Amino acid sequence: MKKANKVVSVILAASSTLAMAACGGVDPSIQSSPDRPVDSTKAQLYVFSYDGGQGNAWLDAAVNRFETMYAETVFVEGTKGVQVHLDLQKQGGETVAATIPSSRNQVYFLENLNYLNYVYEGLMLDITDMVTEDLTAYGETRSIEDKLTAHQQNYYKVNNRYYGLPHYQGFNGLSYDVDLFDQKNLFFKNDGTIGAKSTSSNLSVGVDGVAGTFDDGLPMTYAQFFQLCDRMVALGICPLTWSGYYQFYFQSLMVSLATDHAAEEAITFYTFDGKSKKLIDSIAEDGTITYKPETTITQANGYELYNHASIWYALDFAETVIEKGYFSPGSFNGTTTHTDAQDTFLLSRYTNEQDVGMLVEGSWWQSEAESTFAMMANSYVNASKNDRRIGFMPLPKATEERLAEHKTYIRDDNYTIRFINANCEPEYIPLAKKFLQFCATDESLREFTTLTSAMLGYEYDLKQEQYDSLNYFGQSIYNLRKSSTVVYPYSNSDFFYKNKSALSDFFGTGVYNVVTLAMKNNGISAKTYFDAIVEYHDKDYWDMMK
Repeated sequence: MKKANKVVSVILAASSTLAMAACGGVDPSIQSSPDRPVDSTKAQLYVFSYDGGQGNAWLDAAVNRFETMYAETVFVEGTKGVQVHLDLQKQGGETVAATIPSSRNQVYFLENLNYLNYVYEGLMLDITDMVTEDLTAYGETRSIEDKLTAHQQNYYKVNNRYYGLPHYQGFNGLSYDVDLFDQKNLFFKNDGTIGAKSTSSNLSVGVDGVAGTFDDGLPMTYAQFFQLCDRMVALGICPLTWSGYYQFYFQSLMVSLATDHAAEEAITFYTFDGKSKKLIDSIAEDGTITYKPETTITQANGYELYNHASIWYALDFAETVIEKGYFSPGSFNGTTTHTDAQDTFLLSRYTNEQDVGMLVEGSWWQSEAESTFAMMANSYVNASKNDRRIGFMPLPKATEERLAEHKTYIRDDNYTIRFINANCEPEYIPLAKKFLQFCATDESLREFTTLTSAMLGYEYDLKQEQYDSLNYFGQSIYNLRKSSTVVYPYSNSDFFYKNKSALSDFFGTGVYNVVTLAMKNNGISAKTYFDAIVEYHDKDYWDMMK
């Protein structure tokens, strides 16, 4: 029997013995920065935000509007108005979570947390009232709860109470250089050949099957995607680049491809409650798949999902990329970081280096590349963040049969969270709730998107003028999000809570856990890797996770 480490979470009961940090009731002499001394005539609100891919311009804007709107409001006796102090740090997730009980911060914006863990540990305040009440004070008829999908509501509502809310969404995929595609006529024509510009009248209809929309002329299937890569190579263009240091970027692309192929079955990978028609019985030498009969998936037999066609097709995709050499040297250079890969992609047009057509990255990367965009704007013509036409590509389909659905499924990958410190002093709780609620109003949601070109984890639309203000990349993110079904990779089941890390990646085998390295350095084929995944995730392994 194989041995597997069971993921164990120690659940600490909420206790009145938690150290009462001065959350809000801090010494007025404390300053969040030298440039913002404390004004003791106002209520003080302390906000932590992970200073990552989305930057903090959105938070600055929200704070400015909040302080102005509530300048005459008495939140705390003896004060009028509010002053918000920001604690911006590059570290997040578990590192920050450990400091919450002793922190003065009242409101948190974080990523990569196991939400249920911190609910059960008593670190997050019950915010049900502010989530469920209508936002009439802001001219809205919906509540925050109304802006969440049924699956989100089910996850964030623990024992019928809300303790946290989603923050920003992040999707892993492919960014492509639209200007380069136009220059080299790399868009598909409606006869299936490559040779058009984005403005041509004879473009293919794209994955959505509708002419005149954002995905026209882009590859619709894996076969077309590799046809595009071959055309790039023939023209002296490097098709793909990604971080050699962080190989998980490419593996995250594979998870995105698998999610899209799994389609309506994708959520079953987290809930273990549904049916699957895509479990593989056998794979012939020519790649032809024979499927098992429709199978009911429960927690008892969830391991059968590792035999899913979506995992096989993602591995097959990766094998073609590696075998054909559709990547830059930096993609397997262990010192090439994600920002190095971004620079390779952005700067290849202006240097003597080989042009690069596509970047394997998350949807948030442009915020990380601000300094490079600023340098380009000062050095080259029409090279600023707003001038460069870079798009986020809708995922091609593994097979032509999948095109009939005309639908894309994208996975929200960042496990982001907004919440209030449960250790907040009672007199500051109304203020903390008001700010967290304010940040989920339609105005704040839209403002976030216009400032970051990213989406938050709520259901909302941009006004036309707001959409028009986005750069090309931001518009492509918005178009993809609004035309897709978002798969939220979580469940409120005890099984998922205990095994979140193990269930978040489909490609572990116990021996090879990084697909690209196994294929390039060890010559492992997609079939061999797939068989190893199925063998590793057997009933014995699954039973030890319970």
